[in-house]
Amino acid sequence: MRKKRFLAVIIAASMMLGNSVTAFATVSSQDVTKSPVKGTATGKAFFEGYVNEDVFIVEVPTVATPTDQTFDFIMDPQRLIEKTSGNKYAISNTNDANRHGISTDSISYGSLYFVNRNDDGTVSQLSTSSNYLHVKNKGSRDVTVGLKAEVKNMGTLEFSADEDVSGNDKPSIYLAMQGADTSGNNAQTDVIESISQGASMSATVSGCDGDYIVSVNSANEYEYVVSSDSVSYSGYDFRLTGACGGGGFTDWKAVEKAMGTAVPKVAVTWEIVPYVTPVAPGLIGTTNNFARPANGGVIVSVNMGAGTLGATGIEKITFPDPANASNPPKTLAESNYSVYEENGVWKVKLLATHLANLTANRVYTIQFNDAAKTTITFTVTV
Repeated sequence: MRKKRFLAVIIAASMMLGNSVTAFATVSSQDVTKSPVKGTATGKAFFEGYVNEDVFIVEVPTVATPTDQTFDFIMDPQRLIEKTSGNKYAISNTNDANRHGISTDSISYGSLYFVNRNDDGTVSQLSTSSNYLHVKNKGSRDVTVGLKAEVKNMGTLEFSADEDVSGNDKPSIYLAMQGADTSGNNAQTDVIESISQGASMSATVSGCDGDYIVSVNSANEYEYVVSSDSVSYSGYDFRLTGACGGGGFTDWKAVEKAMGTAVPKVAVTWEIVPYVTPVAPGLIGTTNNFARPANGGVIVSVNMGAGTLGATGIEKITFPDPANASNPPKTLAESNYSVYEENGVWKVKLLATHLANLTANRVYTIQFNDAAKTTITFTVTV
């Protein structure tokens, strides 16, 4: 009896185990009973997206041309404003809509004045320097700010490199551009030297890449944005400053007469571009010796450089005087060479008609038109 009971338990357990095995077997979708066994599972790729982390956003001065008066200036060579304590421009004595009247305590006396204004357009003072204009870099990368100041219709006025023009024999003007970063550092000044040679300067303004983050916008798309509204942006500020004087009453009346109806003008321009690592011009390749070919010219590949050190062209090509090497170098006529770009590489080609006259090896010097007037030399062998 005990054996039967024990046997019944075993049978029951076996049935339970059998049921369990059967349950697991249903997980497989197909029982394979023959070989070989092959299969393929496929999937598709999805592009998550892309954000451009090279963000160019620059806040530039807002100029209400032609009514903007930031760089309008008053020439006062006899310092009449100072001698009269500025009463002509006092609040009680002027209805000039451009000046509105000012407190005579807010005049920075000199011999040339700019009308400084508050943000709302009201006059704050007369000063020997203009208001600053501001460039602010809100992008993720550095930018280069290029500035230029030029004048015209200045009559017979002489330009001075010195701010103190009071002792000059002839009527003179000093105008200069001043610039500095928003912290007041890296200050620079450049003087307008003539009608044809204005003032210029260049500065690099840092981007704020560290303040940008990848985010998901309201359209559920990725974007590269600043992390908060409290980002401190880098910038560059610039203005004009000036003085005038020298000569006497008759001299200045003659200057005014020479100007006629032409109004003296100054223009300040700015150009802001992504920063490029400065590279000086140079020769491409490891050799600077070129054999004169039987036919055709000699082609020299050059690098124009980049950024603030770069050039935009060739200024001249020179070579030693064949008659006497101690004489000043000869300048190669532009008709004897060409400069062109081919597949992104600049080429300087000495024409065959010129090379045909060579009777000995000759060293040529290429001078680029960059600020440093960089030169490279190469030799043509015959």
